[in-house]
Amino acid sequence: MGIISLALIFVSIAAVLLYFKQQLKDRKKDCRESFVSLRIALDCRHQAVRHVLDAYSKHLQEQGIASDQNVQQMCVEVETALAQTAKTFSESKIKHLCETETALNHALKKLQTAVNSLLKQHPDEKLAGLMEMLGAAEAEVASARRAYNRRAGSYNHHLNKLPNRLVAKPLGFDKQASLVRFTENQTQRMSSNMLV
Repeated sequence: MGIISLALIFVSIAAVLLYFKQQLKDRKKDCRESFVSLRIALDCRHQAVRHVLDAYSKHLQEQGIASDQNVQQMCVEVETALAQTAKTFSESKIKHLCETETALNHALKKLQTAVNSLLKQHPDEKLAGLMEMLGAAEAEVASARRAYNRRAGSYNHHLNKLPNRLVAKPLGFDKQASLVRFTENQTQRMSSNMLV
C-alpha cells in the first residue's frame, strides 16, 4: 500500500510539473509569436522609410537641393539589429534593437520636418502619399509593440507568481522576457490634402 501511495504522489507531482511547464511554454510561445508580428511591422516600417527616402531624394534633385544619407544608414543598422534580435531573442539583442530604433526615430523626426517643409514649398502627391504610408506603418509598429509588451509582461507575471516561481528554473524557464522600449516618433504628419 505504501508503494502505491508513493507512486500516486510522484505521478501527481509529475502531472503538476507538466501542467506548469505547459503553461509557461504556451506563454513563452505567445511572446515569441507576438515578437514575430512586431518584427513584420518593423520591416514594413523600414520599407516605408526607404520609399520616402527615395522619393524625397528624387524630389530634392528635381529642386536642385543636396540630400542627407544619415537616415538611410540608420535604417540599414536597424534592419541588421532586427535580424540579429529575431535569431537569438536575447535581452542584449532586444536592448540593441531598442537603441537603434530610438536613433532611427530621432533621425526620422528631422526627416519628416524637412519633408513637410519641402512639400509646403514644392508639393508632390507621391511623396505626400508615402509620408502617409509611413505614418500608417508607424501606427502599426506602435500597436505591435504594445501587443508584444503585454504578452511579455503576462509571461513575466506568470513566471514570478507562486507556485510557478518555485518550479520555473528547474523546468528551464529562468529568464524573463525583455520588453521592447524605444522612443517613438511622435512628429505630427500632415495629410496630403493639407499639403497641396
